[in-house]
Parts: sequence; C-alpha cells; structure tokens
Amino acid sequence: MWKTILVGIWNGPFHMPPLARPVSVGDVLLKILETIWRGLIGLVAIAALIAGAIYLWVEYVGPRPLGEKIIGHAVIDKKVCSDEKYPLAIALTNSSSKSIGSVRFDIEARRRGNSANLNEYDSRYPETTWIINPKSWIRQCWALPPALENEDLSDVIFTVKVLWATEFKKAAL
Repeated sequence: MWKTILVGIWNGPFHMPPLARPVSVGDVLLKILETIWRGLIGLVAIAALIAGAIYLWVEYVGPRPLGEKIIGHAVIDKKVCSDEKYPLAIALTNSSSKSIGSVRFDIEARRRGNSANLNEYDSRYPETTWIINPKSWIRQCWALPPALENEDLSDVIFTVKVLWATEFKKAAL
C-alpha cells in the first residue's frame, strides 16, 4: 500500500511511459513537467529531512539554554542572613562556561512530607542581576515571599526553580 502511494506521488499528475518514436510536442512537454514535478518532490523531501534534523538537534542534541546550567538552593539560615527582613539565603551556582548577567527564578516552599507548594500563587518571580562568573556562585539574602510571611517555617523545605538566565556580555569600549 505504501509503495503504491509513494510511486503515485513520485510519478505525479504528469507521468508518462518512456517516449517512443514518433514523439509529439505534447509528449515532450508532459515529460518536462514530469521532470519538474520529480525535482520539486525531491526538494520537498530534502527540506523535510533538513527540518527534521534541525528539530532533533534543537530538542535533543544541541546546546542547552543557560537556565538549565544554573543550580539554585534556598534555606533559612540566621548565620548567613542575620537581618530579619531578609532571612532567606538563596545561592545560585553557574555551571556553564559563560558569565551570567541575570537569572529569573521561582521560589517553591513545601512542608516536609507534603507536595503542596505554599508559595504557588505568589506570581512575582524574583530576578537577580548580579554577575555570576563561569564555574562560580553567588549568595544573596532575600525577603520571604508574601505568601510565607505569617507561616511557621521550621519544617519548610525551599527549592529554587530557575526559569531563565541571560549571558553577560561586556560592553565594548
């Protein structure tokens, strides 16, 4: 069945058996149209193969976005962040080979043994514009998200989900 369909597409609407003498002008024109048809089918097939290869490269093989190379950690640690207004210590590690100029992330908070995100409906995604050099990290103290200000945080586990990161490019002088 597939062979019949593919042969029908390859032959197209202009298919003619091999020409035999005497040849009319109409027969020659149909043979030219058949050749043009097959050339177009070949170009479409090549374009589909190239598009498929590009898709596979982008989805599975190619370089990953910078955000996937940033690892975030968050914890409440009074030794690190002693200011009561900014108790949440957030560390961002750059495992890429490029300097990072900004990182936008989401802070998730869950009680130990519970899957519900206490911070799920807080839509303000924090962003840091501190430069993070390759294979380096930064740590900053942040205020708690408003959804968590009145919560008992003794059994809360924080995670940082990096949404995206942009490369820092030095300005040319």
